[in-house]
Amino acid sequence: MAVALSVACAGLVGFAAAPAEPPARDGTAAAAPLPDAEAFLEATRQNLASDGYLQREYSYKEQVTDIRMNPFGRMGTGDVLLYQVRPRPGTNRPWRRLIAKNGVPLTSQDLREQDRKLQQEEARREERLRRESPRDRERRLQEENEGPSHEQDMIKDVLSVFTFTLTGRDTIDGRPAILVTFAPKPGVEPHTREGRIAKHFRGQVWVLEAEHQVVRVHAEAMDDVSFVAGFVKIYKGFTATATRRQLADGNWLPEQTRFLGRGRAFFGLFFRTFDLDIVWRYFDYQRGGAPDGA
Repeated sequence: MAVALSVACAGLVGFAAAPAEPPARDGTAAAAPLPDAEAFLEATRQNLASDGYLQREYSYKEQVTDIRMNPFGRMGTGDVLLYQVRPRPGTNRPWRRLIAKNGVPLTSQDLREQDRKLQQEEARREERLRRESPRDRERRLQEENEGPSHEQDMIKDVLSVFTFTLTGRDTIDGRPAILVTFAPKPGVEPHTREGRIAKHFRGQVWVLEAEHQVVRVHAEAMDDVSFVAGFVKIYKGFTATATRRQLADGNWLPEQTRFLGRGRAFFGLFFRTFDLDIVWRYFDYQRGGAPDGA
């Protein structure tokens, strides 16, 4: 469910999105002429890449809010889970290891059981690869290589949905930023799932002026939006906000994602309404191996 919502909102401006009310501003930068819109937006587009693909080069910790079903069949915010995530050689799917629940670390026995299951899964995967025919291997490698290209196509499709307007200045962590508003263009028919969902949203983007990097996004659904073949619907007013930060190596990656709002989803033979306030946090980024302290 949470993954479906993430995918639905991820394409708003070409990277993962999420938190709720518009972020509080750090302060207003001194009034100055806004940069040339066309040149500024083009430079920003050049920096848009899939955070999901770049994240696969790192180990990090991911704290997520789970979704629960109460005894009355109503969905809502549940446990807070902390995962250790690290690259998985030979695949685009990383290792995810639950290490704490609601702030309480898992026992050594629980961790060993998870490791045992991960090892079994890897052994089964290696056996499948060993039995793989040359044709199947070629097809698999082609699909893996097409991943980044597909992501770029999705970004272009989503960007084509919106009109972007430079509307003001702000300061983010002491750095001058340009505030950009976005709204869907009338009559545009996107060809990707992300684009079709994105056209129901409007909002604001904060872009660092010198770096041309998106650091904050806030989006709000203008009407009800259905996705996952109609099994999930978010209602008008549902909000998504995202923040990103720069790592020591210069790359920009997600810092926090949040969803806030109401909707309904098909679960257990019935449609269930939900009220969500889901926050995902990403921290302790390191290239390659497991994060320190994991």
